[in-house]
Amino acid sequence: MKDRVSESGVIEDRELAEYYSLMAKRYMRIPCQRVLSRIKAKGIEKGKALDVGTGPGIFPIFLSKALPNVQFKAIDLSPVMVEISRKNAIEAGLRDGIDTFDGAKPRFLNRGNGSTSSPSRAESREKRRSASTLSIPRASDRGVEGVDFQVGSAYSLPCEDHSLDLLLCINTLHHLDRPVDFFNEVARSLKDGGSFVIVDFHRDTSFIFVGIFNLFWKFFFGKYPEAKRGFLESVYSSYTIEECRTFLKQSKLKDWKLYTRTVEMWIESTGAE
Repeated sequence: MKDRVSESGVIEDRELAEYYSLMAKRYMRIPCQRVLSRIKAKGIEKGKALDVGTGPGIFPIFLSKALPNVQFKAIDLSPVMVEISRKNAIEAGLRDGIDTFDGAKPRFLNRGNGSTSSPSRAESREKRRSASTLSIPRASDRGVEGVDFQVGSAYSLPCEDHSLDLLLCINTLHHLDRPVDFFNEVARSLKDGGSFVIVDFHRDTSFIFVGIFNLFWKFFFGKYPEAKRGFLESVYSSYTIEECRTFLKQSKLKDWKLYTRTVEMWIESTGAE
């Protein structure tokens, strides 16, 4: 098994970020539904939720529509990703929750020269097709206010002590070099009896699974050179099951369970289900 190789948690390349966003909107419907099923199993129907490392915002956008009485906030270290997530929320029919957002019509990347401009007809059709892939009703039909997207750190969550009903962290843990500090922040932020769902890869997964998933990744993401090795880089920077179990035991986070699903490691609260 390879030693862990730390992976940067910030995407600053706008074109790469737009590409990841496009692929996420196109292919993340099933992962979103899996996370939603775990949230519903915990009986969460209202309250405050925080998504840590939100990327293009696909998970909180999907979940805020499925759970209209849950108030979602989402953070990412990348200002580029936060801007894209706000644009995605508007495209999905959500109102962005940031007061400082200027409300201007979202601009789209001109992939020919890297500048921003109004979308072409072809780009508009592609955007609409990608958004529809998630197959969720518009917010106006569900009474959803929006998602509050902010630049923020996993080591200093933007919430009061014991104020959250739910915390999510999807495919972000491998970016964190101080997981114990993050778990301590989760413990600080959750209400007594609050729930959490943390999902990531684990480095000690079967090389057969890694090979199979890497082929799928290259098929879907291989058109962009910098994204081609994204899956392997994420796996090699992730923690093993035993490493993560040790971090959890060292932290203040209590009442957790850890289990695997092929290449994924799931960490959840153990409340009544």
